[in-house]
Amino acid sequence: RADRGPAAAGDKRVALLAAGRQVCSERGFHAPRSAIAKRAGVGQGVLYRHFSSRLAIAFAAFEANWAEFDALADDDDPRAFERLWRLLIDKTINERAFIEMVIDARRNLPDYDGERRLKQLLAKALKRAQRAGLVSSELRAGDVMAVQRLVMGLVLTSTDGAKLRRQVARALSVAGLLPAIT
Repeated sequence: RADRGPAAAGDKRVALLAAGRQVCSERGFHAPRSAIAKRAGVGQGVLYRHFSSRLAIAFAAFEANWAEFDALADDDDPRAFERLWRLLIDKTINERAFIEMVIDARRNLPDYDGERRLKQLLAKALKRAQRAGLVSSELRAGDVMAVQRLVMGLVLTSTDGAKLRRQVARALSVAGLLPAIT
């Protein structure tokens, strides 16, 4: 195969992002970056040229998650809150690397605004659901985030992935404040 030089940069970035999502999903957020480069079919130098840190590639690889959250928060349908809540829980359960990335960002980046951003998105969708009578008027976006953090704890401490979804469903049922997740 001929080397296309700078013309191939966009293709390499796309390959690195796909590989980043795959490797992190399989091996966790702290998977070696060399594994990402290898999966993408590029050298480590190319990886470092595009992404200077583990967080940089993770932010880029998981930006699609934020796009999905944004779209649901902007949806005028009052039931969008339930869909946003389900998506958030699904991402929490199925994309452990995304959760690990958020935790690392909170610890290592003083200006990280993911928590504030998520709270705003939840509040926007929650307000519409409350006006429609679909969710308790007592519920606040901070409450939703606290319950999501409980789910994060289950995910991060689970030793049996097969039972995890049932454990999360049970915990959410006990909490009783939010739409049920099945």
